[in-house]
Amino acid sequence: MLAGQKAKMATAYGAAVSYLTIGRVSQCLTENIWEIEYDLTLNLFTEAAEAAYLTGDFNQMEQLAQIVSQQARILSDEAKICEIQILAYAAQNQERKAIKIALIFLKRLGISFPEAPTQEDVELALRKMQVSLSGKSIQSLIDLPIMTNTHKILAMRVMVAIIPAAYHVLPHMMILLVLKQVDLSLEYGNVAESSFSYVFYGVILCGVVFDIESGYQFGQLALDLLKQLDEKAIKASTVFIFRELVMPWKEHVIEVLQPLLENYQTGLDTGVLEYAAYSIHAYCYYSYFIGKPLVTLKAEMAQYSHTITRLKQENILKRNNLFWQVVLNLTEHSNHPCHLTGEVYDEKIQLEQYQQANDKTTIHYLHLNKCILHYLFQEYALALENAEIAERHLEGVTGMFVAAIFHFYDSLTRLAVYPTLSQQEQESVLTKVSANQEKMKQWAFHAHKNFQHKYDLVEAEKARLLSKDGDAREFYDKAIAGAQENEYLNEEALAYELAGQFYLVKGNSKIAQVYLADAHYAYQQWGAMTKVKHLETRYPQFFSKKTARIIEVDATILATRMAPISTTGSSKWLDLNSVTKASQTLSGEIVLSRLLEKMMHLVIENAGAEKGFLLLPQQDNWFIEAKGHIDSDEVAVLQSLDIETSEQIPVKIIHYVARTQESVILHNATQEGNFTKFPYIVKHCPKSVLCTPLINQGQLTGILYLENNLTTGAFTPERLEVLNLLSSQIAISIENSLLYNNLEQKVAERTQELSTAIDHLKTTQSQLVEAEKMASLGGLVAGVAHEINTPIGIGVTAASTLADRTTDTATAYDNKQLKSSALKAYFKMARSGSNLILNNLNRAADLIQSFKQVAVEQSNLDKRSFAVKKYIQDTLISLKPHLKKTSHQITVHGDEQIKINSYPGAFSQIVTNIVMNSVHHAYSKEETGNLRFEVKLDSEHLIIEYSDDGCGISPENLDKIFEPFFTTARNQGGIGLGLHIVFNLVTQKLQGIISVQSEVGVGTTFILNLPL
Repeated sequence: MLAGQKAKMATAYGAAVSYLTIGRVSQCLTENIWEIEYDLTLNLFTEAAEAAYLTGDFNQMEQLAQIVSQQARILSDEAKICEIQILAYAAQNQERKAIKIALIFLKRLGISFPEAPTQEDVELALRKMQVSLSGKSIQSLIDLPIMTNTHKILAMRVMVAIIPAAYHVLPHMMILLVLKQVDLSLEYGNVAESSFSYVFYGVILCGVVFDIESGYQFGQLALDLLKQLDEKAIKASTVFIFRELVMPWKEHVIEVLQPLLENYQTGLDTGVLEYAAYSIHAYCYYSYFIGKPLVTLKAEMAQYSHTITRLKQENILKRNNLFWQVVLNLTEHSNHPCHLTGEVYDEKIQLEQYQQANDKTTIHYLHLNKCILHYLFQEYALALENAEIAERHLEGVTGMFVAAIFHFYDSLTRLAVYPTLSQQEQESVLTKVSANQEKMKQWAFHAHKNFQHKYDLVEAEKARLLSKDGDAREFYDKAIAGAQENEYLNEEALAYELAGQFYLVKGNSKIAQVYLADAHYAYQQWGAMTKVKHLETRYPQFFSKKTARIIEVDATILATRMAPISTTGSSKWLDLNSVTKASQTLSGEIVLSRLLEKMMHLVIENAGAEKGFLLLPQQDNWFIEAKGHIDSDEVAVLQSLDIETSEQIPVKIIHYVARTQESVILHNATQEGNFTKFPYIVKHCPKSVLCTPLINQGQLTGILYLENNLTTGAFTPERLEVLNLLSSQIAISIENSLLYNNLEQKVAERTQELSTAIDHLKTTQSQLVEAEKMASLGGLVAGVAHEINTPIGIGVTAASTLADRTTDTATAYDNKQLKSSALKAYFKMARSGSNLILNNLNRAADLIQSFKQVAVEQSNLDKRSFAVKKYIQDTLISLKPHLKKTSHQITVHGDEQIKINSYPGAFSQIVTNIVMNSVHHAYSKEETGNLRFEVKLDSEHLIIEYSDDGCGISPENLDKIFEPFFTTARNQGGIGLGLHIVFNLVTQKLQGIISVQSEVGVGTTFILNLPL
């Protein structure tokens, strides 16, 4: 049993099962063993049951648990088995069965709960807890005495085991369990499990009571108590709850990611596999919700789903695969991106299972993700349908960051359908959105970086519907800036898209194009290529090949408004050649500063003005961007002088023109019109005044203000008509120049960002390749423990038997009862046992030497001379653990004397990856394959041919197999780096050539041509 316990503590669960099974069988050979050696037998069966659970052998666990339950003499002897059963049922998606077992055991300990708790039960328990904690500071609870009541300690442990299952299917029960734990700690003192109860009470305060500050303090209390008691068994669960369910309400979600990966390792090290799996699952969906690049995330999700599969956590695996399928739908071409049925997930099959288990958490996950996808692809009615289903299961995500994501998309979805509703329904929508926004506002107060931009984007959409255009523009820009600053790339892209739609509806297609181009770029950066395609299809006028180049931006004149100007009898005096040349001069200039300079010269000259000003809008205010004088060749441009603080022009006239979009013409400003008493007119006494709007496509883009203080009536009908004709081209040229200036700046920014992104992708690719290499080495280490276990185990058993017989023989000799026949039998057994020990120790030593050689070579890239065939054979030994469950035959052919001076570590990695590629891709689980290596020399080259007789590779995939991340087995955990590593090692490290031949249904051959 001691060997089994040590193996379990070292997380060698397979070895632990072997040792404990041997011990259990040995014990069972003795009749009435439970009466003779009760404590030893109890411990042996309990340890064996736990080891069976940890290896996923749930049937064996159940058999052992039943025996312990029947034989246990007191409640404390059953407690551990009860915990193991709870964890095993929860892992198999049987939460209700786990809860039933827990409640029965707790009742035997004197603690009862209602079978179907109500909201009233929860509210009453919360009020009682508030009373119990009144007058106590949160941090003072760390000084409570240590709990000594045995039954209460057992109850705390059982409740820790059952709370996660209750969270998913009976949230009210979960709250009552947590409150009972805290109550027991207050009454009987602290125990290690108290840290878990305090952090979960923090979750309730954050997510149910909305007291985020107190909730965060309870989380800190839990961590402090955990450190004080130094209890490793409860660390993974407590830290996970704090990281996943408490931290995001106070800190940026990005700060949660790395600690979750660290906690995964803690869970592995302490045997808490449930929370190890929870930690990497939370890492995956948090990465998705904060907009981590999907290409990287897709590879990580594949890796972590494979890991969760190995941990035998079926329920968590289904949730992780759900999010993985969402990412696949967004990154890969899909005709139905909102249908979560694909490579790794089938929503119809899974939903039935969730409904049968009443798994509120996963049902909410499913419909929330479908709501998001339908909203992104503008299927708003279906988005609302899924939002309403998700809301009915909202209690399944109590206290989770996901709840805030729901309220965000619920608001956006309801506002999207708002125009199609009746007045009464519209009022209901606004009430609902306001309630959501109150929550979001409170969350943003505590964690600005996570929630403020979400609040702003909903406010922008609400202002759009209520025709508050100024507010809408402000909130769109705030949402974009906030998402960008806090690195929510997905929500930055969405904010750009919604702003672009707003401007497009308002008729300003130029501004709309800029925002939609930014959305297009942000979605590309995120990696949501399905959404990128959707944008291109929906707005072909902005993303067609013709409009892709900046210089081809459409500049068609759709409408230009000016007040009617009398031109009777004047058109014959127009110099049409001069007007045409002036128009061509303006249309040919796209640099804003030069355009403004040329424009002011032309306007002042052709209108007969003494001085002139061009005003452009910025955030609802007007600024002087160009001013010129007839007596000066210099034009002051781009000074952005606010007209409200300038005394150079009449502000009241400017505001009038901006409001009415009609021209003001004063032939004698101090004597006629409605502006004679205005301060500027009184002070400066201008004679002729002309103020005219510049309008393009129905939008006011600028204002021209002209004066002539030398003569009255300076702006004659002929000159007014010239200006009227030029104003259209002026408006267009300014708009195009501003667009060009903006796009030029963005091109520079995007070029820099693209360069940075490419560098990052290269770094990430290198890291993933290195991780794959380390994973291979890790598999080798696991192989050592597995392979030498058998000879060492046999040797230990033989030595133990020999020791027992030696003791018996010595005792008989001392008592003078040793017979000649018994002595001969002992010598015979001793010879046999000694040979058995020696042979198996020699076998273990040979294996260790072989493993040592391969392991050293995989991590050491120095050159040396080695025999190729022998080295391949040694490498294949290390793969035995991976091939144990298959019946494949691997042979190595070739001259034993062929040697090469090269890098054996590279050879080991090549052999490992191409063999495992065949195992994973070439055969079904039931098939037996023939895998063959042949080593030969050809002139100055070493030729290694490797072939299998598997299913072969289709022609359309053959050219892609060496590409990074290409895989046809993503649902089996493949991430597509194995053959890419092989290609790099052969072509770069070994300076050779690799080729592949394959025929579907026949097999595949890899040929390595390496210089000697």
